[in-house]
Amino acid sequence: MSEPTEPKKEPERLNLQNKTYWINTYQKTLLDANHENINQSAEKLEKLILWLWGIYSPIVGIGTGFIQYYISLPFDLPSYVILFSPIILLIFAYYYTTKAQSGESIETDIDSLRKMREHYFSSSRQKNRDIKITRIFVGLSCFLIPVALLYAARQIHKPKPEYRFESLAKKIDKTKTRVSINGVFPKETKVVFYFDLDPEKREETVSFKTLTTGSIQTFIDLNFEGKTLKVRAEWEETKDKSKAISQIIQVD
Repeated sequence: MSEPTEPKKEPERLNLQNKTYWINTYQKTLLDANHENINQSAEKLEKLILWLWGIYSPIVGIGTGFIQYYISLPFDLPSYVILFSPIILLIFAYYYTTKAQSGESIETDIDSLRKMREHYFSSSRQKNRDIKITRIFVGLSCFLIPVALLYAARQIHKPKPEYRFESLAKKIDKTKTRVSINGVFPKETKVVFYFDLDPEKREETVSFKTLTTGSIQTFIDLNFEGKTLKVRAEWEETKDKSKAISQIIQVD
């Protein structure tokens, strides 16, 4: 009696539904790994941002105050832009790094798997964009911080401009003297000229505002009959500090 033979197995066909399931599962695994990498990168960038902020911000804040108050070196608008732009960039970088770490809530219908899948992919793309923007801001900050510090150091060691004036005095008639003044002073600054009208023991003051170039070219007619005239120019360097230069001129 012959042994019963097993029926011949037909090749197992790949179920399209199972194939789609495993593809989606594999995609989700890759996306989860990508999310984890993004979160780890964002955490490292966040620490770097806070470290840069904690060091650079006090240096700029205290440094600018010290320079303006003790060294009497005023900063113009471009200087403030160069010095404070890394701080602004770090603020944006911190915003995007926290945004990259945060997850978005799913508001689609739980029964709609397609919408949930699209939302999941969209969230992944957004995280990638946020981390790229964060890297750009951090990179710009790391580039601008040494540039700003070098700029500040150069401004500190930059030789101060030499302010001066020249004056000539000439008799107009027996009682009047014309004084011509040509000088260089701080830009757009009020300069007060004091004329010591010796031997009359009188003093006359005249004030002018310098041009955007800092120059003054003018003349003043004084009731003065002497031969020697003392002129003093005075202006404010800061709110609490003034500076003056003097000269004695002979009347022709």
